[in-house]
Amino acid sequence: MAHELLADGRQADVAHMLEPLVSEAQAGASAAQAEQALVRALLARIRVLREGRAQDALALLAPYENSAARATLRPDARAAVACAMGWARAWRDVRTYDGPRALALLQEAEATAREESDSTGTCWALLGQAVAYTTIDEFALVREALRKAETVAARIQDTLATAWTHHLHILDCAFQGAYDDGLAHAAMLQSAGTQVQDAMLLGHGLSYEAALRHELGHPPAQVVATAEAARHALEGAVQVAGYPYVAALRAEASAHIRAGAWADAERAITRGADRLSDVATGELIMGLEQARLHMARTDWDGAAAVLSDLTTRLPYRESRLLACRLQLAEALLHRQLFAYEQARDAAAQALRQARRTGHQVFELRALLSLLHTAVLQSDLAGAEEVLEAITPHRALLRLVPLAANWFRIRGRLADVQGHVAEATVWHRQALVAAEAIGDAPTAARQRLALACHAPAEAHALLDDAAAQFDALAIPHLPEAIAEMRSERHASGDEPVWDATLADDLFRAALSPVLIAQHVGRAVQRIDDGLQATLLHHADDGWQTLLPTTDAPTLPRRFTSESTEEGTAYFLSEDGARSFAVYLTGPDSVVADAWEALAPWRPLVSLALQQATLLGDAPPAAHDASDRTASAALHTLVAGAPAMTAVLDRAARLAHTHSPVLLTGEPGTGKRTLAARIHHLDAGPEAPCITVDCTNIEQDRLDGRLFGHGVPATSVSSANSTACAFARADGGTLMLRQVHLLPRDVQKRLVYTLREGTVPTPGADAPLSVDVRVIATSTEGLEALRQQMDEALLDRLRVLHLHLPPLRERRDDIPLLVRHLMRDLLPAGSPLPTLSGAVRSILQDAPWPGNIRQLRNEIERAVGPLRNEPAPMLDVGDLSPSLVRASQNREAGPATDTLSYRLQHASLTLSDALADVERALIRDTLARFDGQVAPTADALGLTRQGLYKKIDRLNIDLDRLRHPAAVA
Repeated sequence: MAHELLADGRQADVAHMLEPLVSEAQAGASAAQAEQALVRALLARIRVLREGRAQDALALLAPYENSAARATLRPDARAAVACAMGWARAWRDVRTYDGPRALALLQEAEATAREESDSTGTCWALLGQAVAYTTIDEFALVREALRKAETVAARIQDTLATAWTHHLHILDCAFQGAYDDGLAHAAMLQSAGTQVQDAMLLGHGLSYEAALRHELGHPPAQVVATAEAARHALEGAVQVAGYPYVAALRAEASAHIRAGAWADAERAITRGADRLSDVATGELIMGLEQARLHMARTDWDGAAAVLSDLTTRLPYRESRLLACRLQLAEALLHRQLFAYEQARDAAAQALRQARRTGHQVFELRALLSLLHTAVLQSDLAGAEEVLEAITPHRALLRLVPLAANWFRIRGRLADVQGHVAEATVWHRQALVAAEAIGDAPTAARQRLALACHAPAEAHALLDDAAAQFDALAIPHLPEAIAEMRSERHASGDEPVWDATLADDLFRAALSPVLIAQHVGRAVQRIDDGLQATLLHHADDGWQTLLPTTDAPTLPRRFTSESTEEGTAYFLSEDGARSFAVYLTGPDSVVADAWEALAPWRPLVSLALQQATLLGDAPPAAHDASDRTASAALHTLVAGAPAMTAVLDRAARLAHTHSPVLLTGEPGTGKRTLAARIHHLDAGPEAPCITVDCTNIEQDRLDGRLFGHGVPATSVSSANSTACAFARADGGTLMLRQVHLLPRDVQKRLVYTLREGTVPTPGADAPLSVDVRVIATSTEGLEALRQQMDEALLDRLRVLHLHLPPLRERRDDIPLLVRHLMRDLLPAGSPLPTLSGAVRSILQDAPWPGNIRQLRNEIERAVGPLRNEPAPMLDVGDLSPSLVRASQNREAGPATDTLSYRLQHASLTLSDALADVERALIRDTLARFDGQVAPTADALGLTRQGLYKKIDRLNIDLDRLRHPAAVA
C-alpha cells in the first residue's frame, strides 16, 4: 500500500503510516530485518524528497552504510536502501552531499532493481543518478540518465517521479540557456506540487521560475514577487533551506541589485546568511551577490574583501560552475581597478571552467568578459579573435541581459575603432536593452555614453542620468555629469524619430523583446500619448512580447480590432507564428500613427522573423562538440555492437570533466581510448602524463604523483619532474593499473580529486591544479571493490567504460587486421591478401592477449612479405600455436583459451582457475539463454553470488542472452 500511496504523491500519509514501524535495525537476512530495511528506506526517501532532511535520512539508514550489511538484505530491500541512501548523498542542500558516493549507491540500486524487474525502483534510481550528476556539473550525463528514467517512467504511474522529471528538465534547460522551456517545466512542477499538496515541490517550481525570469530579463518586480512566494512556500515546508531556496534568494537579491534597490538587496543577502549556514553552496552564492552589490555601488574595496574571502573558502572541485561565477566576478573587479592582465587571466580561467562543463551561458559570459577586457586594453586583434569565438553562441544573445552586455561592449569597441556613427547605434541598443530588463544602474551609465554621441539629445540624456544617479546614491558620477553638461551644447535640432530606426531594428533582431522596445519608442516619438505593444500568437492565444503588459482578447486572425483602450492591427504571419501591433491612446491619432509606421512595418516583420528563428535555434556549440567527439572516437576500429556501444558512450563523456575509469583485459585498447579522450577534452597541445602504478615502491610512487620530499619551488613548477599532477596541470594524468596504488597513496589521491589541490610541504598553501584523471585497470568492478579505497573507486567510476575482449567483438577482427597491416607496412606498400584459411584462423582464434596479441601476430607474419610485389598471407606465415588454438576451439572455450595461454605466458594458478571458471559460467549462461536464475541454480550459486562472479570475470551477460529472452 505504501508504494501505491507514494506513487499518488501522498508522502505525508505514508510517513504517518511508517514512523510507528521503525524499530532497532540490525543488518541481516531474515524476513523481519528485510521489512525493517524497507520501512526505513521508504521513510528516508520521504524525508529527503518531501522535507529536505537528507541528514536525518542518512541517520535512519546508518545500519546499512556498509556494503556488506546491504548484501545480507533481500534484493528488493537492498535496492530500496541503496536508492534512498543515494538520494540522500546526492541532496546537495546539505554539507554531507557526495556526488560520486551517491552515484555508486544509485548504480547499485538500479542494477538490483533491474534484476528484480522493478520498474519503479529502476526509475527512482535513474532519477537519483541524474540528480547526482547535477552536483558534479556533468549535464551531458544528466540528460542521459533522465532519458533512461523517462523511458521507464512511461511504463508506470508515479506522479512524484513525473514531477522530478520536470525538476531535472528545469536544471538542464537552465544549463543550456533554454530559459523559456525551463519556465514551462517550472509551471508543470508547480502544478504537480499543487495537485499532490506538496509545498516543497511547489516551492521548488516557484524558486526556479524566479531564477529563470531573472535570467530572461523580466521586470525586477515580477522576479521579486515570485521569489517571495517561493520563500514562503519553502519556509513552511522544509526544515533545511536547500538549493532551490538559495536560487530564490539569489534571484531576489539580483533583481533588487538590477533595479538599484540597494537596501532591499542587502536585506535579501542578510536573510540568506541567516538561513543558509548549513547549505553547502548557499553561503558562497550569496557571497557573490554581496560582492556584486558592492561593485554596483562602486565600493571596490568592499567587493575585493568579499571575493578574497570566497576564494579561500571555495572548494575547487565542489562546483566548477561556482568557480566560474567567482572568476567572472574577479574579472569584473579587476577591470574596474584597471588591472587588465589580471582581468584577462580571470576571464580565461572562467572560460576554461565553462567549456569543461559545457555550460553554454557561462561560456558566452566568459567570452564577453574577455572581449570587454580586450576593448579596454585597445587590443583590437584580440577583440577580433574573441568576436569570432562568440559567433557560434549568437543564438544565446536573444537573452536580453546578455544582449545588453553585448551591445554595451560593442559600443565601446566602436569608440576605440573611431566609428562614431556605429558606436551611437550600439550605445542606443544598450540603453534600450537596459531599460527593457529594468537595469537602472546600467541604463544611467548608457545615457552618459549616448550623450557623448547624440548632441541633439545630450541635455535630456544627461538630465535623466543625473536624476537616476541621484536616486541610486552612486558617488563621483554627478561631478562627471556636470562636466559633460558644460561641454555639451544642444544643436537645436530636434531628433527625428525614424532617422536610425532601420539600424536599430537590424541590431535588435536578436530578440523580439528588443524589437518591441524599439517600436514602442518610435510610436512615442510620433505622439507622447501613444503606446505600442507588440503581440504574438501562442498556443493559448495572443500574448505580449514584453512581460510588463497584458494582451487584449483578440480572434486568431483579423485585420484590425478595436477595444476600449485602442486598436490592434495584424502585422504579419510566418508559418505557425503571427504578430500584431496594439496601439493605445487617443482615437484621433491611433490610425495616423499606424499609417506613419507603414514604411517600417515590413522591416519590423523581418526583424521579428529573424529573432524568432534565432530563438528556435538549438544550442549549436554543445551539439557540435558531441558530433566532433563521436566522429573522432569512431575513427578507432570498431564495428561490433559491443565496441560501438563503448565508443558511443565515450563520445558523450569526452567533454565532461570528471575522472574516467577504463577497465578491460590486457590488450583491449584502454591506453588508445584514454589518449583519444584526452585529445578530445584537453586538446593535443595540453600535457598528458602517464604514471604506471605497477612495481613501484610506495615512497617513489607517492613522490612521483605528489612530489613529497621535494622542495616546494620545484613542485609548484609546471615543468617539475617530481610531481605528476603539476606537470599535468591543464591536461590529463593517466594512471595505469590504478588498483595497484598503495592504500595511503589512494587516500591522498581522493583528497586531490576532491579539492583540486596537491599538499606541498614547505609551501604556504597547497598547489592548485586542474587535471583530469583517466585511470585504467585490468580488474573488474567487483575485484576493484576489494582492492581499492571505496571513496577513490566511487570517484573514479562516475564515468566508467568497460572495453570488451577481442573474442567478444570478432566481427572487428578483419577490420583490425587491415588497419594493422596499413600501420605496420611502409607507406605505399601493397596490402597482403589473406587466404581463406588465414581468415578463418584469425576469426576463430581465442586471442587471450586481445588486440596487442593480434598486432604482434600480424607484425611477425607480414615482416617477410614486405618486399613481395603481390604478397599473400597463408597459414604457414602464422605462428603454429595460433593455428592449433584455432583448430582446438570447438573443444570448448576453457580448454582452448587455457592451453594457448599456458603455451604463451607465465600463467599463475589463480589465472588458470579464473579461465576455467569463466568458461564454465559462460557455457552455462549460454545454455540458459543468459538467464541468471536457472544458471545460478545449475551451478549451485545464489543469484547475488553469480552476479559477483560475472562482474569479476568480465563476462558480457547481454551478449549471451537470446534476443527473445532480452525482449
